[in-house]
Amino acid sequence: MTAVWIIHGTMSSPQANWFPWLKAQLAGRGIDCHIPQLPTPDGQNLQNWLGVLNSTLPKDDNLILIGHSIGAACALHYAAQARHKLAGLFLLCPFVDPMGNEYDAYCQSFYDPKPDWSAITSCINNIVVMAGDNDPYVPPHLSRLFADQLGVEPIIIPGGAHLNADAGFTEFPQLLNEISAIWQ
Repeated sequence: MTAVWIIHGTMSSPQANWFPWLKAQLAGRGIDCHIPQLPTPDGQNLQNWLGVLNSTLPKDDNLILIGHSIGAACALHYAAQARHKLAGLFLLCPFVDPMGNEYDAYCQSFYDPKPDWSAITSCINNIVVMAGDNDPYVPPHLSRLFADQLGVEPIIIPGGAHLNADAGFTEFPQLLNEISAIWQ
């Protein structure tokens, strides 16, 4: 059975943004969706976040990971070290390079070392990168570089900003459609 796990970003939570809406939509389709609370900002580092994922995520080929913001980098690092294939990886407003803002202090451990890009592309059946063209936190060129490393064409959403509640994303039908395409 397919399971979806959403990995939130810095200073976020399972109740933020479009996460509860997507979880409800997936539940209505009989798909389990989990959104673990990761330590942020205190205790936010790659080792702690991977510890949570390694102790809770199922180890099967039907797993779909969705990462938002630095959660996308965490999902990428998890995928690179996983010992199993993943059904899908959805990376929203992703980056693994310094952004040049105050959030870099919380995200440094996710930048170095860089993910093993080849390990990721060899173990994932579907990779989707989405970003706003006017993200005030993650410069859009960083999300494009991220997509280039994975060999995928990013979906750029005009006026999407950081694809969060502040940008009006308390629902995200376009993401649900992308996820649903895996099962069609």
